[in-house]
Order: sequence, then C-alpha cells, then structure tokens
Amino acid sequence: MHGIASLQTRREEVAQELLAMRSMHPGSINEQYVKGKRAGKTVTRGPYPVLCWREGKKVVSKRLTSAEELEQARQDVANYRRFRELCKELEALTRRLGELMREAGASEEALKKGL
Repeated sequence: MHGIASLQTRREEVAQELLAMRSMHPGSINEQYVKGKRAGKTVTRGPYPVLCWREGKKVVSKRLTSAEELEQARQDVANYRRFRELCKELEALTRRLGELMREAGASEEALKKGL
C-alpha cells in the first residue's frame, strides 16, 4: 500500500512529465497505396505514409511527404499515447490520494472522540 507522501510524489512526477510534452497528435500512421494506369496497365504505387485521426465522426488523413515529417508524426503519436496513459495514472493516483486523505481525516476524528 502506498503512503500519502509517495502518492503525492508520483502525482508530481506525472504532472512534470505531462508539462514536458511539447507536441502530440492523436491517430496512427498507416501506409497508403495508390492505383493508377500506366501504358494501359493498372499499377500500384506506394507505400506512402499517412497520418490518420478522427475528428468527430470523420476520419482525417494527412500524407507525410518527408522523412522529417514522418519522424515528427511518429514522435507526436507516441507522445499522445503516453499522454493518455499518464492522464489515466494521474486520475487513479488522485482518486487513491483522496481516499487516503479521507481515511486519515476519519481516523483523526475518531481519535479526538475517543473511539
């Protein structure tokens, strides 16, 4: 069982990691193939890297045209996934910290009443 001090320390570490993130993007990077005709034959070109994400009910995609853009998109998607994990952890830590604080307050109250 974690103590109040260790939970508070971990919450601060999570918050610092969240603040250190400078760029993020939801979604995933997929490969796109394009079919076309050349000399009367159907040819497939690609793969082209594409960043895809949802905005409401629509799926939006953006073709990544350079190696730098692809690498930045990979980092941004990884940061977004980490952001989601950290938010869940922060929620759980805060909930547990609140429970421990209420338990500590209740036990102090019981001591004052002589129970």
